[in-house]
Amino acid sequence: MDAMEYIISLQDTEYNIIYHNKQTGIASGGDHVGEKCYRAYEGRERVCDGCPVEEAFKDGKSHILEKQRVLPSGELAFWEITANPVRDAKGRIVSCLEIGRNITERKRSEEKHRIILETALDGFYVVDLDTRLLEVNDSYCKLIGYTREELLKMSIPDTEAIETPEESARHVKKVVEQGYDFFETQHQCKDGKIIDVEVSAHYIDVEGGQLVVFVRNINERKRAEQSLIESEGKYRTLVENIPQKIFFKDKDSVYISCNSNFAEDLQIKPAEFAGHTDYDFYPRKLAEKYRADDKRVIESGNTERIEERYIMRGQERTVETFKTPVIDENGKIVGVLGIFHDITKQKERERESHEREIAAARAQELGKSRQRLINAQESLRKDIASQLHGAVQSRLILLEHKVAELEARARSKRMTKELADVRRRLEELQNGQIRPISYRLFPSILRLGIATGLESLIDEYSARLPVDLRVSKKLRDKEQANRKLIPDNVKLALYRIAEEALTNISKHTTTANNIVVNLSLSDSRILRLTVRDDGHGFNTTSPPPGIGLLLISDYAAAAGGSCTIKSIPGKGTRVTAELPFAGLETE
Repeated sequence: MDAMEYIISLQDTEYNIIYHNKQTGIASGGDHVGEKCYRAYEGRERVCDGCPVEEAFKDGKSHILEKQRVLPSGELAFWEITANPVRDAKGRIVSCLEIGRNITERKRSEEKHRIILETALDGFYVVDLDTRLLEVNDSYCKLIGYTREELLKMSIPDTEAIETPEESARHVKKVVEQGYDFFETQHQCKDGKIIDVEVSAHYIDVEGGQLVVFVRNINERKRAEQSLIESEGKYRTLVENIPQKIFFKDKDSVYISCNSNFAEDLQIKPAEFAGHTDYDFYPRKLAEKYRADDKRVIESGNTERIEERYIMRGQERTVETFKTPVIDENGKIVGVLGIFHDITKQKERERESHEREIAAARAQELGKSRQRLINAQESLRKDIASQLHGAVQSRLILLEHKVAELEARARSKRMTKELADVRRRLEELQNGQIRPISYRLFPSILRLGIATGLESLIDEYSARLPVDLRVSKKLRDKEQANRKLIPDNVKLALYRIAEEALTNISKHTTTANNIVVNLSLSDSRILRLTVRDDGHGFNTTSPPPGIGLLLISDYAAAAGGSCTIKSIPGKGTRVTAELPFAGLETE
């Protein structure tokens, strides 16, 4: 019993505590075996008023009592106490088992729900199955004009303005059978005023059965509905003038009425419309399709949205149609109401938009393919350059040494001269071709930084072009402090873009007197490379032949950046590449 969360104690008929578990000791502040229960637990000198143990001793039945108790910690707790009489072998009551359950959380939850209901904007009340009011909130009191005390002495017929007491009783029975009901009625206030209300009633199986009822004042809504009815003529005018086409058919798909907009399409007067069918206006196959839609809506009782063909003044269009069953006052489906409008242009726009999306997706995939090609190309270049720089040059150097040895051991001047010529040619091949090709394939100098790499590139072109290199001091200082500051792929992209731009200038521009290559770092952490010249320029709608300009854009995209090329005939060209580099601070 000590492991149980309940407090358990056993008292004899003199209210002496015979036993209590550990939880009882904790709740009451110690061991009280042998003491009077009322003194140990309540600090009293006599049996507590309404004591369930006393009641159990009197009638031999179990009794339950809810009470508050202050714990040794000072916390106020709520307990549910159950007293059960204990009998000996002869059936005599010899003691009472008292079990206490802490219901503090339940009480708090009940209080929370009570506050919610009390402060709800809607009226709320609870009634028993005899329609007597058991509980009401302030909102219902304000709504009906009675005080809480007055209402708790009343029943549903006292405020119900439509149903008779017998009808109210039957209605309660209906709610019990169904479990709930939602309906509109009228209540009479204390001052005699009648109000329209919306009622939501739910049956709960407690204390012999009760109904929990929420009541909402719908006077304003009813007035609004009445206004709608009174202005029916105005809305008929609206229906006649809206752009949508509206029609009404009976269960056999025979037209009963339509608005003027629809009648105009069919080139018929609205007054002459009744009695016609779809066969009178449309090709047989299309008419059968319309009638099959009507039949499906009538049989299912559901509203349907349909995109379909429509013939308007001899032209085929696409329309969006909503068809819904028409139900009479007895709940019987008597026909179909249709509303539709022309969506031909909308569908064309959707198709064009879809085609643009497909084109954009293809362009994006093409861009990714070009980036993959760039990456593969650079990887291949690097591999070939590595082979040339390593294996090929090593073998050439070894071959030079072999030729030099043969040259030293030559027995004739002629042989010495020929071997010296071979060795010289090998050196020219290595220094004049193999090394430049290896460098052009992959500029290994970039390991010293992009600034150094661009300087080396400019040196190659300086003999042919008047190139001025400008690298921001901030960027140069940061790179000198950390050679790995800029990722290799970004450095390579910047180098290739500058290389392609200068190559294009050397091929297509002979009049440039001022060429500037500028590399800077923007405040938004963007590396910006600009190559501009004052040559003859070109028309960007018909760029010069070759793939140089395309490669420039591909290199920028491969590094996650972008490139713009602006050129004006007679005024020169500017190539601007912007590559993001969020890891680089700009302070």
